[in-house]
Amino acid sequence: MDFQPIITTMAKKPPSRGEISRRKLPPVPNSRAVLICEKIIKDWLTGTVTVVGVLTRFNMIEYPGFTPGFFLFAQLTGGVGQYDMTYEVQDEGDGVVMGRSPPMPLIFESKTEVRDIIIQIPPVPLNHSGVYTVALFVNGNEVGHQTFDTPDDGSKDADKS
Repeated sequence: MDFQPIITTMAKKPPSRGEISRRKLPPVPNSRAVLICEKIIKDWLTGTVTVVGVLTRFNMIEYPGFTPGFFLFAQLTGGVGQYDMTYEVQDEGDGVVMGRSPPMPLIFESKTEVRDIIIQIPPVPLNHSGVYTVALFVNGNEVGHQTFDTPDDGSKDADKS
């Protein structure tokens, strides 16, 4: 019978549950709105945002194919400090994340500050009709999402029952 040596290492004791809850984590911002749209116009003098062509559906000519490029508009508040913001495009039917953005910095000076988020999303490749979600994340926490659907391309036979 061979004995394996017991190797011990010194490591910092993990924090207790009480210590974890006492750590001051920055608050996760809240979303006031999340919209998928054709265009966004922001008046840089007044700060007024005009959302043009709110989208809930992309009519595809054929599959596989690409959506046109579009915009994601979100209005966030309640954050304090610096965050990493990302978005994902998800296929709800397959449960697959089709794409994820690299982290983008998001900074709140105070908890009452409202940030208008405008993200231009490039054409999204779609292999089939279905329901898709664009989700917005701040420090890995989903703060909002919006779905769109794509109807069947019509090339399949209709249900004859």
